[in-house]
Amino acid sequence: MLAAMLYGPYQLHLEQVPKPELGEGEALIRITACGICPSDVRLYTGQARLPAGKVPFLAGHEWAGEVVDVRISGPIPSAIRPGSRVAACWLSSCGECEFCRRGYPNYCVRDNRARVTGGFAEYGKAPVTSLWEIPTSLPYEEAVFAEPLACCVNGQERSSITPRDDVLVIGAGPVGLLHAQLARAQGARVIVCDLAAERLEIARGLGIEETVHIGDTGSAGYRVAAQQLREMTEGKGPDKVIVAANSVGVIDWALDVVAPCGVINVFAGLYPESRLDVDFNVVHYKQVTITGSHDFNHRHFDAAVNLLVRGQVKVRKLISHVVSLSKLEEGFVAVAERRGMKVVVSMNGGESAHPA
Repeated sequence: MLAAMLYGPYQLHLEQVPKPELGEGEALIRITACGICPSDVRLYTGQARLPAGKVPFLAGHEWAGEVVDVRISGPIPSAIRPGSRVAACWLSSCGECEFCRRGYPNYCVRDNRARVTGGFAEYGKAPVTSLWEIPTSLPYEEAVFAEPLACCVNGQERSSITPRDDVLVIGAGPVGLLHAQLARAQGARVIVCDLAAERLEIARGLGIEETVHIGDTGSAGYRVAAQQLREMTEGKGPDKVIVAANSVGVIDWALDVVAPCGVINVFAGLYPESRLDVDFNVVHYKQVTITGSHDFNHRHFDAAVNLLVRGQVKVRKLISHVVSLSKLEEGFVAVAERRGMKVVVSMNGGESAHPA
């Protein structure tokens, strides 16, 4: 099969590699589409290290496709069979370690995720328990959002969002607008802010009417935006803040604008790795909770698939580009340079620029 193998920073090669070999309880999937995640781009640019002992590395984890073979020899029934349209969940935990038993399989100490292989390649494999069947009404290009949306579902839970909350989402990229739609679906009032006016226009196209444009990237611009937020929230500031932007300064700003007794979820990772100089008197006297969220569990993935199938979270307008596997590097560069929104790789060779 054809696969995009990463040997190091900016060393991406399309090459023929063996198809995955199936073990008991696993399925072989012809991959149709795979989304480009910022974590894939960080591996490509060298901001993040490739996994030790796994070079060349097959990147990509937001993928969907059609099952072509299943290996189940025992009496265990499975709805997954050849011809099934599926979204793949890379999480394959042991179910026995302390973190798995406590409900945090994303921190499984017996890393079992090697059972799921796929991404920027023509074929992938996964245990049938890591595959979610999807209807024909959900295009593969949209099904790839199941993984990032599952991460957002986890983040929403960690933020304890309720219908009475004013929720601020900082960053109107694909992930930020997934968060905005989830918070709105829970009955919260949602405000989205960003430096890019065109991304705020996409937010309004998704029904997120209240937006704040930070037109000036200096301190004056953030002061004006903070004042605008206070006016929109009767002086108190937003109750919950989702930081979906890669910036230490934005986290510091979130501490300034969040309401007393509020919650800040640091959803975006910071690269290069950074430290924040926090005035803990602000945390203490405002009684602020700062939390993070990373990855998801199968319950979150199940919720994400259902939200996509039911159309409760809209993702079509978040796709700005669809590129072929041969143009993967161009897709990485587009994401790195914040051109457009979500870039999806189509294994069928189709390319397009969606008017996001």
